[in-house]
Amino acid sequence: MTQLPLSPVDRKIDELGVEDRIQSEDDANSYVQALIDRVGFEKKGLSQLGEFKAHLAHAEYLSVTNPSRRLPEALVAGAFNELMREWGTPPWTHINNDDEMHAFRVVMSLIANPRSVSRLPDGTIATTCRPVEAVYLLWLLDYQMGIPPGLREKLGEPEWTASLPEKLEIKTSPVLRAEAGPSDAKRRLEYLAARSKYFSKYSTEEATTRIARILSTLDPQ
Repeated sequence: MTQLPLSPVDRKIDELGVEDRIQSEDDANSYVQALIDRVGFEKKGLSQLGEFKAHLAHAEYLSVTNPSRRLPEALVAGAFNELMREWGTPPWTHINNDDEMHAFRVVMSLIANPRSVSRLPDGTIATTCRPVEAVYLLWLLDYQMGIPPGLREKLGEPEWTASLPEKLEIKTSPVLRAEAGPSDAKRRLEYLAARSKYFSKYSTEEATTRIARILSTLDPQ
């Protein structure tokens, strides 16, 4: 049987993020550090990173002890859309509605964070998430250039709902079917060109400050 997540690094993040394991702010900090290592923030030499990590670990622990501090998926989608506007990416990168955001999160939970994703008592994926998962989702959305076309198409089918992927086998997940054709290559070139133009316009510190303002909308306090 396939062990998920597939990557040992992602399995470690998923294990550290299991809700019952986070009994202190130190536990939350270990979870944050694993994610920071995964996305490579420290390699960029960002001066504000230490403060960001401490704040994120504190917010994560608060969200475990007080579920009312968890973040609506719509807030994550809004932050991503604002980030795309900031970068000047094409309109197709934007998340159109709550169903797209929830379906993306459900599909990604099957392959990236099945144990640490926030769930309801019946085991289904909640429509709120803890702060570290919110940051992880933003990184995954960036990696996928928004909602994958295959998932967006599936959501247009009458028998589909945003939660349906929870009942699917991994092999049928539309997000896993890479589009290697010309249309996908064109999309990636457009996306990377917009990002490159943005980061050539601002210094690393200035770009980080501007992006941090967008991420601050995820603050549960």
